[in-house]
Amino acid sequence: LPQAEEIVERIKEYMKGCEFVIEMEACGSFRRKNPTIGDLDIPISTKEPEKVINYFLDFPEIAEVLVVGDKKASVVLTNEVQVDIRVSEPQSYGAMLQYFTGSKQHNILLRNFALNKGMSLSEYGIKKGDTLNEFSDEKGFYNELGLPLIPPEIRNGNNEIDFAQKNSLPRLIELNDIKGDLHSHTNFSDGVDTLEDMVETAKKIGYEYIGITDHAPSIQSRGLGTVLKIISDTRKKIDEINSSQNDIKVFFGYEVNILVDNSLSLPDDILKNLDYVIAGIHSGFSQDRETVTKRILSAIENPYVSIISHPSGRILNERDPADPDWNKVFSAARDNNVLLEINSQPSRLDLPDDLIRMAIDWGVGLIINSDAHSMSELNFMKYGIYMARRGWAEKKNIVNSLKYDEFVK
Repeated sequence: LPQAEEIVERIKEYMKGCEFVIEMEACGSFRRKNPTIGDLDIPISTKEPEKVINYFLDFPEIAEVLVVGDKKASVVLTNEVQVDIRVSEPQSYGAMLQYFTGSKQHNILLRNFALNKGMSLSEYGIKKGDTLNEFSDEKGFYNELGLPLIPPEIRNGNNEIDFAQKNSLPRLIELNDIKGDLHSHTNFSDGVDTLEDMVETAKKIGYEYIGITDHAPSIQSRGLGTVLKIISDTRKKIDEINSSQNDIKVFFGYEVNILVDNSLSLPDDILKNLDYVIAGIHSGFSQDRETVTKRILSAIENPYVSIISHPSGRILNERDPADPDWNKVFSAARDNNVLLEINSQPSRLDLPDDLIRMAIDWGVGLIINSDAHSMSELNFMKYGIYMARRGWAEKKNIVNSLKYDEFVK
C-alpha cells in the first residue's frame, strides 16, 4: 500500500501541470485501502478529455502504452505497475468514481439493489426508464438510491448495503481520533532513534501519550542483575521526561516474546515493574492450531500482559498468518481485559480487517499502534487506521482514542 501511495502521489504531482484536470482520484483496491494493491485505476474529471489523455501519456515513468482511446489510456510503468486513467465529464464524475472504486462484489449487490427499485447503474450515472441521471459526486449517487454515502473502505460486498438501508453504518475511526501510540522501539533494541527523539516526535504529532516498548532484554544473555539495572535506568529516564514537562506522558513497557513452551521471555517478577506489557509471537508460526492457540491464551491469561501485538503474525507476501482458534482468542481477550493490536507496519497490517470485525462483535478492546522503529515510522499509524476502518471499527472500539486520563483508567 505505501508503495502504491508513492506512485499515486507522483502521478498526481505530474498531472497538476495539466490545467484541464478538475479532479482525480486513484480508485479500486487503492481507495478501499487493501493491504496489497494490483493495478491502479484513476478517474479524472475534465472538459478536455483528449488533452488530459495526451498530457498523461508524456508521464516520464511510462514504459509501455497498452491502449489509448477517447476516454481511457492504459499504460505500464517502468516499475511494472499498470495504470489505467479514465476521463469523465464533471457532471458524471461521481458515478465513475463509484464504479471504479468497487469492489466488484459491492457493485454487483448495489446493481441488484437498484434493479429492485427500477433503476440501472453504470459509470455514467443512474438510469430510470430512458432518463439518465448524472452525478458530480458519490454522495448524490448513493442518495439517489435512497442510501447514505458508504465509505470506500467497507465496500466489500458483505452486508454494508443492508446497514446503509437501515441508516446504521458505523462512524468509522479517523486518524485525528488517536491520542497516543503504545508500541514503539528505540535504539536500545532494534530501533534507530533515541527514546528522547521518539517522545519529541510523538509530541509534535499531537499525542497525549506514548509507550516505549523495546524488545525485552534477555536474562539468559545479559544476566538478571544487568536486566534489573537496565529497567531501573530506563524507569529513571522516563520519570525525568514525565516530570520535566506536561505536554506528553510516557509509559514504560516491553515487547516480550511468547515462547514455544507457552512462557514469556521475561518472568512475572520483572514484568510487574513495568507500566504495561505487550506480548507477541515472533517464532514457531508453523505450529498446529491447538498449540498456537494455547500459546496466545497463555499470554492473554498472564496478569501483567496488557496487549497482544500483531496477533496473527502475518507478513504480507512473505509469511502466512498463524491459525489459532480465533473464537477462543477473542473470548479470552474480552474476559481478561487484554487488548488486541492492529499493527500499522505496512508489511503486517495485523489484525486483518475480517478479524477486526469479528473482534468487535466479540466485544474485544482494540488498540492501533505504529510499531515504529524510527521517528518517521510513528506516521505509520494511518495504515492501522485504514485497516480498522476496513474492519468497521469506530472510535469507541479503539482504546487509544481515549484522552490520557481515561486511557490510564
